[in-house]
Amino acid sequence: MQFYYISHSGIRINFYEAPYYLNDTDLLSYEWGYETENGRILNITKDATDKSLEIYVMPEFGVENRDTVMKQAADYLLSVLDADVAEKKTGRLHTDTGYYLECLFVKSEKSDWNMGINFMFNSFTLLAPRPFWIRETSYSFLPEAGDPVTVLPGEEEPEPEITMEKGIMLPEFPFDFTVREGKKTKGMFDLPTDFKRVRGTRMINNESYLPCHFKMTIYGQVTDPEIVIANHLYKVETTVFTRERLEIDSRTHSVKKIGRLGEETDLYNSRYKLQSVFEKIPPGQQTVTWPGGYGIDITLYDERSEPRWSL
Repeated sequence: MQFYYISHSGIRINFYEAPYYLNDTDLLSYEWGYETENGRILNITKDATDKSLEIYVMPEFGVENRDTVMKQAADYLLSVLDADVAEKKTGRLHTDTGYYLECLFVKSEKSDWNMGINFMFNSFTLLAPRPFWIRETSYSFLPEAGDPVTVLPGEEEPEPEITMEKGIMLPEFPFDFTVREGKKTKGMFDLPTDFKRVRGTRMINNESYLPCHFKMTIYGQVTDPEIVIANHLYKVETTVFTRERLEIDSRTHSVKKIGRLGEETDLYNSRYKLQSVFEKIPPGQQTVTWPGGYGIDITLYDERSEPRWSL
């Protein structure tokens, strides 16, 4: 298994090629905390923890001024890792199987640097605030257009559909105004105009053996967006305008709207209360259903005590 680190600012450092080689680590070990009383399990937790890894800093053989190159490599490693600590922003230690651990390099001990042989051992301690290996799987579903209009013999051509770009905003109706059956529009609801609602259905796959956390992004224009996943309703009672987005994050229990200029509005109290918008996604393939008139992104977070060994 190979490891590499990406800092909070996007700088990547490989720990499997010169001048940095992973020599030893307990990254693949894990432990759950627990509380018991009279032989009964009260609670099982996994809190912030330390991990260790030893990095071998050694320039490639044949490189001129290897001692200088080694020192420059050690300086560069410090500048990247310490910047994350100073900013209090975690980087991500990745594996080649697609998982990452959010962490900070909080301690370093060096040895063999003064032996005159142009290498050093750098033993690091990592702080993992949330000690889970995570793999993200993302799905993007675009807004769905209405079904094509079929004009039967003797019927008149329908009026052109009026869209937002032509100046009329109807955020409260994610409907298709042009679909007909016979001479009457068919709909799901008993509205005066008997509209037919456009619905989207897609599939997502939680490959974990457990229900997983998620982040859901909903793009305007839409009022009171609702998505059903595995027969569970995720709904927020708000209006998301064009070029705005709504984000639901089950890990942080946050609901917020991002405005056109990047401003954030906390909508935690606008979430639908009868069913939790933070309900985890069950394992396996799940059906996603939504009205279809607006776009959604869904990112699933497969969290494991250790990364998968195989792809």
